Amino acid sequence: MHRRIILVIGLAAGRALASPTVTLLYVNSLDYRTDAQSQSALLLSSPASQGFTAVEAQSSCAAYHENLLTGDSLGLDLPALLNYTASQHDVAQSEAIWLGESTTVEINGGKIQKSSVHPSTAAKLRHALCTQNDPSTRVNASVRTPTNTVVVQGNLTSWRGYRNKKSFRFLGILYSNDPKRFEYATVRAPALEAIDATYYGKPCAQYGVPGNESTEACNFLNLYTPSLPGNSSSSPKSRLRPILVFIHGGAFLSGSAGSSRDGLVDGGNLASRGDVVVITLQYRLGSLGWLAIPGDEGLEGDEALNGNYGFSDVLAALEWVRDNAAYFGGDASKVTVWGQSAGASIVSALLRAPKAKGLFRSAILSSLPGGYNQATHYSQFVPISRSYDLAGRETVRASGCLRKKAQETVQCLRRLPAYNLTDAVPRSLPHTLYPRYIVVNDLVPSATLDQESVVSPVPLLLGVTAEDGAPFIRYNFSGSTRETAIRAVLDTRIAQEENIVLEGSGEGDSAQNYTADVLARTDLFPLGTSHPPNATLNAFNLSATINTDLLFRCYGQKIAHWSSWPGSWFYQFERSFQRDFNVNRPTCGPVGDPGSSAYLRCHGGELPFLFGNFPDAGIAFRDTSNDLDFVRLAIDVWTSFARTSNPTPSVEYLRTRGYASTLRAFDRSGEWGMANKGRGKVMRLDVQPKVGEMVRREQCETLGLGIDA
Repeated sequence: MHRRIILVIGLAAGRALASPTVTLLYVNSLDYRTDAQSQSALLLSSPASQGFTAVEAQSSCAAYHENLLTGDSLGLDLPALLNYTASQHDVAQSEAIWLGESTTVEINGGKIQKSSVHPSTAAKLRHALCTQNDPSTRVNASVRTPTNTVVVQGNLTSWRGYRNKKSFRFLGILYSNDPKRFEYATVRAPALEAIDATYYGKPCAQYGVPGNESTEACNFLNLYTPSLPGNSSSSPKSRLRPILVFIHGGAFLSGSAGSSRDGLVDGGNLASRGDVVVITLQYRLGSLGWLAIPGDEGLEGDEALNGNYGFSDVLAALEWVRDNAAYFGGDASKVTVWGQSAGASIVSALLRAPKAKGLFRSAILSSLPGGYNQATHYSQFVPISRSYDLAGRETVRASGCLRKKAQETVQCLRRLPAYNLTDAVPRSLPHTLYPRYIVVNDLVPSATLDQESVVSPVPLLLGVTAEDGAPFIRYNFSGSTRETAIRAVLDTRIAQEENIVLEGSGEGDSAQNYTADVLARTDLFPLGTSHPPNATLNAFNLSATINTDLLFRCYGQKIAHWSSWPGSWFYQFERSFQRDFNVNRPTCGPVGDPGSSAYLRCHGGELPFLFGNFPDAGIAFRDTSNDLDFVRLAIDVWTSFARTSNPTPSVEYLRTRGYASTLRAFDRSGEWGMANKGRGKVMRLDVQPKVGEMVRREQCETLGLGIDA
């Protein structure tokens, strides 16, 4: 089997070799220009009942191909890192830690100093500080070597990963069984096997990716962690980290959990900067993930294909996290699910899916499509028969598999190459006819996302980019007047005929009935202004703003306002970097310094800041100090929510970790107030974030999408 070596010698079922907890210490400034210069070290920690002698400490370091760190090699970074470990009770105040040459160091009053007591070399100390010499900080340069591999032992199964300078990395882990086509995934059961998790799995078969570069057996996840717990049977549970699980977008047609060629969503920076375990996963796409076909009689329970296969993949991945995360240092009781765009649609389904209850404690929805037009069915799901009418039938017809009997149709579809269904067939159809619908069935029994349908009312972080809807309308289609700009997004007939939407069906609830009201409110919906004057750009700016209201902003604020959430926080990105989906170039990206030139903050433009992988994503800082401070703030906010279910990082945490720029930003802005519980607050995220009221509230009410509608 792929990635598997059966162990038959030297390993008894259910037993593991004793090993200490190992934590990778690294001050992650997120500055890719200097990150290779920052010091990295390994902190080894054993149970109090065992401990290390000086010789045993050196031997334990040698197991990682490292040596005990000498006192003159502590550098400037390690004192802050050790002080943070003390604040988390990993190391006690005034507790001696082995260094090289039989010397020790201790944390005392927040400072690092040579120990006041010099134990004999035979003394048993709980901690040892080792060198960490792997120099890699970039995704494409981080590879397995003979000296950087690590093995995690689970229940029967072991996983071989590796470390770079920032985190431990386990890539391409199969989280489910190998489901047959059009069957639901189930979580991968423990087996006596050693899995090589040192390279990425192929992306799922999808539109635009050659068949030899993708696969139908694609249920892989990547895991990044700052610490691996010891597996001594006598060891108490070490501190487990909260877990942040990312579900990619891509209209249910494209996307992946990451690759060596594109490091945009690599989780290493989030893990090391935020002290969390990060998991990115992928799920089946296109017809293989979402095609649903009713039975011959069209009766409920008689469906030929139930659909939601990609959703079953996500459920299996979360079950894998529940069963295995602790082996990698993750706390399965503290999982935050985070989806962007179509991934946010999946998270909205998880919130109302009974089988997902208990698999996560909080949720992030980035740019959740909802409201009107092509966004409707990303949040309001359809019956199988409706899904088939919207897209399934024409896909089946184009595949050459349409038969009189539904089961004969399915048999034909099962025989087709995956590439035919995910790429060749879609190329012959308009974008509006691609299967990409979550349907109502046993996995997702509720069509409507409302307070009554939510079965997992958890803390929620959700929001948009300021002009999220800009890429979903042609630049020139807005015309040059206020009326043409408004009708471009509100007139259903025009919007569907001219839609370039790569992420929408062109089918959904219509906002056309509000056209007259919007046209009448020149105060709420003014024509844009540009310098120098540009009538086409002015019109497009208005279209983009209204389209963001219609597809993302108003619907998101409405959900955030619900009282059923224990707490909800809404944001709007006022800074972005449009690497992908820049169909209206250059409006979705600044030419030069973003601080001095107006630009639209468009769909997906927040991701470079939320993962911090600028060079690995093929981009670079623009106005360096501002982009750098903002990537720090964005990651500090996201990982704070993963750790505490509150997006405002604590002052103590920021001070202890030395995150000065984020500390200054929140000192000026104040605490991020909730969107619900009668507070109605929004955080406008920029280098200097600002807390304000709900964005464009009157405009949303005019469009029938008010928070109380």
